[in-house]
Amino acid sequence: FVELSALLEPGKKPKTDKASILCDAIRLMNQLRSEADKLKTENGQLEENIKELK
Repeated sequence: FVELSALLEPGKKPKTDKASILCDAIRLMNQLRSEADKLKTENGQLEENIKELK
């Protein structure tokens, strides 16, 4: 858990509270999923634009 905490917040003193570390990991995973969904949507729109330009 200490290694995970260090990865989640590099440069800060690693947390030792497991619940806090898991909450941070879940928050980061949700952010990454949201960003991935936005990028997939944007990619689809760009592909449509490319098809229209051809």
